[in-house]
Amino acid sequence: METNETVNAVSGEVVNTEVEETTELKAEVAGSVNSEVATEPEQPKLEDTKEEKPKQSAEENARFAEVRRKAEQEAKDKTVREMAKQFGWDPSINSWESYQKAIQAEQVKKEAEEKGVDIDFMTQVKEKEKKLAEYEEKEKRNKMYIDFRTEFPNVDYKDVPPEIWKQVEEGKDLTTLYTKYAYKKILAEEEAKKKIAETNEANEKASTGSVKGTTDDDGRYFTQDEFDKHRGDKSWINQNYKKVMASFKAKKIQH
Repeated sequence: METNETVNAVSGEVVNTEVEETTELKAEVAGSVNSEVATEPEQPKLEDTKEEKPKQSAEENARFAEVRRKAEQEAKDKTVREMAKQFGWDPSINSWESYQKAIQAEQVKKEAEEKGVDIDFMTQVKEKEKKLAEYEEKEKRNKMYIDFRTEFPNVDYKDVPPEIWKQVEEGKDLTTLYTKYAYKKILAEEEAKKKIAETNEANEKASTGSVKGTTDDDGRYFTQDEFDKHRGDKSWINQNYKKVMASFKAKKIQH
């Protein structure tokens, strides 16, 4: 492989995809610290959640995501092979993963030279730093799950929406996200209850008729009791003359 300058120059052309492969590289040493930390809860798959989507849709989404991931991986590998051919790199650098390892080796070598230490020693130091960082990250996630279980002891992990798990994978806190989600859910439920109550009240008023006037015939006529209350009120009779006369003709009221 050529000098650090050549490697760094090529890095700029494919760096946009580096983040996705960092997790895969970390997985190679994760087994060495698994026994030292608690096992984190298994996140539910899309088909295990209560999201209101057809199961087939979730399966298709998962399949498309896998196809997309493979396509992106193949594109990165192809870019590395083309660059290796162009710059005359070592034949072993033929994939994105091998390219990343080569860059890391160059960085370790450079740092060892700057500090005046043996390369093998610096490699061991970097491996320990890497494992420690992974251990600390796992401890942080364990604490996040413990905090969530303390705050929401009755919530099943399968009831957590997929969009929240996606944000958790991006580094956001599970308890904070679910608290906001639960609050919005409560507000939506209260609003729904309010609308139902308003609808029921409107239906009840429509079924019983107007409070003033009648209790039958869709409010077209006065009842005898209502008419008797205003019998001597000429002003009221004048205001409701047509309805009074209609009530007389329909024999709903009498003189």
